[in-house]
Amino acid sequence: MILAHSFWSIPFRKTLGNYEHLRSAGGWYSQDFFFMSILLSCLKVKSHHDAIHLVTDTFGKRLLIDRLELPYSSYNCSLDMIDQIDPSLWAIGKIVTYDLLNEPFLHLDNDVFLYQALPGELLQSNLIVQNFDTDAHYYQDVFEIATNYLGELPSFVKQFIEKSKAQNRVYGCNAGIIGGHDLEIFKSLKKLVFSLLKSLKINAADKNFGLINMFLEQTLFLLLAQKNDASIIPLFETMDLEFERVLAFENIPQAGYIHAVGKAKRAKNTNEQIYLRLLQEYPDELDRLMFNLKKLRNEV
Repeated sequence: MILAHSFWSIPFRKTLGNYEHLRSAGGWYSQDFFFMSILLSCLKVKSHHDAIHLVTDTFGKRLLIDRLELPYSSYNCSLDMIDQIDPSLWAIGKIVTYDLLNEPFLHLDNDVFLYQALPGELLQSNLIVQNFDTDAHYYQDVFEIATNYLGELPSFVKQFIEKSKAQNRVYGCNAGIIGGHDLEIFKSLKKLVFSLLKSLKINAADKNFGLINMFLEQTLFLLLAQKNDASIIPLFETMDLEFERVLAFENIPQAGYIHAVGKAKRAKNTNEQIYLRLLQEYPDELDRLMFNLKKLRNEV
């Protein structure tokens, strides 16, 4: 199984608007902390699973591989094919990556840090996610954004949303890690998402518009799996609504899996933890990154 990161550089460089859930600087406090995060994530995967592949675009390859010398095992620039997609739709880079990986894979967000190897039985599963989001009421906002801006939705999607509203119970999944051996689901996801993009209305004035990304990636993946009677295996059977379980940097190494979920990337403590982890565990790699960042700025 291939383990992979993706980096679509356009949202990182060009996201504009007043809405929340932006991905400029990758959602981190600053670009420097984004680079520290992706470096630490890459190194932790390699420490337990030997190799990690990067799917990016030409700019991303020049930045991460050529200039910053991040230690990926392999890479390709396939995300050049989506350079005309609006950068507010940052999940498209991930969705296209899933479609492009033509062998069993596990995609990890670059704010996921492995302090233990992932279970071998998990990596043999047909479909994998970090966890299911049960009664996570922010999905009501996700569904509202989807129905407001996506036009006509497939009947199985509309039925799911209507049932959720009627029961006042919401259900989703977290794609901090996502993948598996059932590649057809991911190809169906990309096909469905791109068909819906034809009618999508971009509205950067709506502060919640960025939630469309959760719908396109996580909700539609879950519903396609259900539609095809495909079982999804989570890394965590249960998850607290604030994700404290995967934000417990203080419990490393007993906490074998850390994920700086959502707005946690903006928190001062999270950013400090990333820096301190690199300083303690990988000082030479941190020095190289900071040297290369300084050199890059001096050339601009």
